[in-house]
Amino acid sequence: MPTSFGEAVCVVSRVYGEGLLIGHFFAPEMRELVQAGAARTRDALVVLQIGPLGIKVGAWRPLGRMEDWDRRRWAATVFVTSGLGLSERQVIRYADAEAMTVVSRRLATPQEAATLPRDGLCGYQMVPRLLEQLISDRRAVPLRNRLDFRPAGALGGSPAP
Repeated sequence: MPTSFGEAVCVVSRVYGEGLLIGHFFAPEMRELVQAGAARTRDALVVLQIGPLGIKVGAWRPLGRMEDWDRRRWAATVFVTSGLGLSERQVIRYADAEAMTVVSRRLATPQEAATLPRDGLCGYQMVPRLLEQLISDRRAVPLRNRLDFRPAGALGGSPAP
């Protein structure tokens, strides 16, 4: 996926029917790690619910399948709603095998509201803009603080090994 910082990479961890994908998006410098199968959910800039239109219209180019794919390493079923205030946001857990089947719903803690991926479909034209903003924000963090930096959406469900 082209961005002004280079070509970002997405790992599609779930495909539900023909209309919903769960994508883990990585900065361009992560490309080799992703292709080598060494990247994990926690390394992603953001986890998004997306449609297949970006692929269908040729805006996103598939690179192939990851070797040694393990679905359990790519958590992608827990999201937080985008309520008006932090106190109104909810954590929603979806069934792993079936899209949009809610398994549980509860109020989000402030940390969950700030770190879990947002619930809702993100259009393919918006994704590069969002990635550019996240990359830009991350690069603006002084080097001495980068170890503490956690991009929003990097905690897609349970922690990856």
